[in-house]
Amino acid sequence: MKNKIYIVGTMHKQRTSLISEGLYQLLGEIRPEIVLFECPFEVQDEMMQWLDGCIEAGCGLEASVVKRYMKHHQIILKPYDIKGRNDYYAKHRFQFIDQDRESILADLLQRPDLAPLTKSLNEMNESLDKMFWGDWDALSLRELNNSESDRRVKHQMALKLAIDRALMGLSPELQPYVKAYERWENYEHLRDKAMARNILAYNQQYSDSTIVVICGFFHRFAIIELLRKADNQDFSLITDIYGVEESSRFSQ
Repeated sequence: MKNKIYIVGTMHKQRTSLISEGLYQLLGEIRPEIVLFECPFEVQDEMMQWLDGCIEAGCGLEASVVKRYMKHHQIILKPYDIKGRNDYYAKHRFQFIDQDRESILADLLQRPDLAPLTKSLNEMNESLDKMFWGDWDALSLRELNNSESDRRVKHQMALKLAIDRALMGLSPELQPYVKAYERWENYEHLRDKAMARNILAYNQQYSDSTIVVICGFFHRFAIIELLRKADNQDFSLITDIYGVEESSRFSQ
């Protein structure tokens, strides 16, 4: 009998409890034997320490839910993100993507000779989240996990990448970040592929099991697409976790 694999997209942060309570309730309904958590593959023996670290860092919404769930339920908890992820990020700082982005753009927007197009592109970029999702804190788990939300993520990411490329290409002050940005973009694609590959490896390792994959919902559509393309795999892939849409076999 084949495994059932649920792909559950979440947020790493939310000021309300909608996502966390939804995730806890969902785990109780699915009752998985195995939970795959979005942390580097090499932390196999340090999963609980990793959960604690996520919580202490302020991005542990999912970690808090998993720890709470494990108090009353026995599961196998495994990592599935790309090996060496944190070391890679520590070595390669992506200023225009991470913590320096706001200060870089704030300085640029203060320039009196700033081209109107640069300002317009930046305003467009800043409006994407609200345009596609409204208020982050009002989103439920159900709203993040269906085919429509997957399409939204895919198109939002394509728009954001295109705007960022235009912003850097048209702003001489941002051109030094182009190569690093491309490196980041390529690495994110490698992450998605590694995630799918590791999920498939767990599918081979375990049988007759229900597996829940917890991922940031911006990764969900890519993971689903890659799993659907997998050859010679025998599993039920649950993409609509609330039961409206359910697949029985993917081998495309």
